[in-house]
Order: sequence, then structure tokens, then C-alpha cells
Amino acid sequence: MWLTLVVALGLGWWCREQQLQTDLGRARSRAATWQMASGALEYALKEAGCHVEVDFDALEVFVLRPTPGMTLQSTIDMAHFAPSDHDD
Repeated sequence: MWLTLVVALGLGWWCREQQLQTDLGRARSRAATWQMASGALEYALKEAGCHVEVDFDALEVFVLRPTPGMTLQSTIDMAHFAPSDHDD
């Protein structure tokens, strides 16, 4: 009887560990995809003549665009935005 309990606990633990590993793999894959997407967006902005700076401590993105006679600056608060749901 005790052996059955120990085997059942071990099997339950192993199944949960497998699920956690699967979830971790999915999260890493999704993070890598979003990292590539943000890199592509940064490249596109640079190609359009913008300078992009990210302040991870302040959770802000600064976009500077030089124009004749002035520089336009946008500050984006990252805490107010989330990725779209179009990644699946």
C-alpha cells in the first residue's frame, strides 16, 4: 500500500514537471518571437530616420526623429502597452 502511494506521488510529480517544462519552452519561444518583432520594428524606425532608445529601468521608449530645423521626440510608457494577441 505504501509503495503504491509513493509511486503515485512520484508519477504525479513527474507529470507536473513535464508540464512545467513544456510551458517554459512555449514561454521562451514566445519571448524570442517578440524579441525578433521588436528588433524588426526598431530597424524599420531607424530606416525611417528615427533614433530609438529604450530605458528598461524607467519602462520608457524614446523615439527621436530629426527633421529640418528641429528634432521631434516621442516618449512611450511601456507599462501602458501589451503585445497584441496575433502571435498564435
